[in-house]
Amino acid sequence: YIVSKVAHTTLELRDYLQPRLTDYMMPGHFVPLDRIPLTHNGKVDYPSLPSPEGLSTDSGIEYVAARNEIEQQLVEIWGELLQKQPIGVKDDFFVLGGDSLKALKLISMVQKEFDFKIEFQEVYDQPNISYLATFIESFQILNNQEEDGFGDGNELVF
Repeated sequence: YIVSKVAHTTLELRDYLQPRLTDYMMPGHFVPLDRIPLTHNGKVDYPSLPSPEGLSTDSGIEYVAARNEIEQQLVEIWGELLQKQPIGVKDDFFVLGGDSLKALKLISMVQKEFDFKIEFQEVYDQPNISYLATFIESFQILNNQEEDGFGDGNELVF
């Protein structure tokens, strides 16, 4: 929950907090408020705080819709996993509310859907659908070349 006179995007807030917090401490949502509700004793009135779902600040990333079948499948996987819509191909998994447990579920769902294993670190390094879809597409092209008799399976062509 944030009280500020200036509007901030989720991206700006994450950039500010990144050097100050470890990854597991990074909030999944940033909710702007006019003021923090207090009890009559001057303590935070937690039951009065709104649910962060649907109230998070703007991510600061331009929305780009899925441009092909792989991206669309990944958008659906992310939507199911993160319970959020709409999801653009440039959106950051962690800005949308992803965490390490959801990243593990994402890896499992991608492996089941595409018969492709992505490494945990890759989700952290490149947490967007556009990158993941390109990675999967390259893998599928390489597999198709091997099945068609092109390549011996030892070279990797990108």
